[in-house]
Formats: sequence, structure tokens, C-alpha cells
Amino acid sequence: MTNDDAGVEPGAPPAPARDPIVLAAQQMVIEMFNLASAQLPDLLKLQDPAAGQVAKFSEEMINQLKGQVERALGLPAADKDKTS
Repeated sequence: MTNDDAGVEPGAPPAPARDPIVLAAQQMVIEMFNLASAQLPDLLKLQDPAAGQVAKFSEEMINQLKGQVERALGLPAADKDKTS
């Protein structure tokens, strides 16, 4: 049994094909999140420290948020052990 088969009952109909427009929209959301999260440290540096408390975002926090976005979109979890 593969991870793709987890939770699928034997004899259950196959999952419907995913709409390419939905897949493209999901990818766009992920790319926008990646772009925004990459700019966040620079934007926080530009803020006036006296403007109020600003949460310190760490790389770990950004990765957690990215995981939440991917789960909300129903995307498979990214393999953290991948090397580019």
C-alpha cells in the first residue's frame, strides 16, 4: 500500500481527476505565498521599531505557515528531505 492508497476503501471508485484550473490556482497561491514570505524579513526591517510590537518571524514559522496553506488547498505535503 502506498501513501496515495491510505484511507481508501477497497472497491471505492477512483478519485475524480483534478481540474487543471484548480491546480493552476493552487500553484499560484503557493507561489504568491513564497514571494510574500521571501519579502517579509526586508519589510520588517523597514518598519519603525517605535510603531509597535512586530512579531519576529523565523524560517520555521514561515515553513509552518506554508504547510498550513498547502494543507488548506488540499495539496500533498512537501518532502522536506528533498535537495534541489
